[in-house]
Amino acid sequence: MTRNALLKGLRPTPPGEILREDVLPALHKSRTEIAELLGVSRPTLYDVLNEKRPITPNWLSV
Repeated sequence: MTRNALLKGLRPTPPGEILREDVLPALHKSRTEIAELLGVSRPTLYDVLNEKRPITPNWLSV
């Protein structure tokens, strides 16, 4: 398998960063509204967005 030299040393982008920087601004909703729509608590959503909590297959059931 050949690795791309441009990617060497780069860390994977955390899902929380993608949500915070790209997804949420495009939705034009508050973080509180997003938490309600996802069925998670606001602190849980904030922890994900601040990369303090990972997203797992069952993170919405937490």
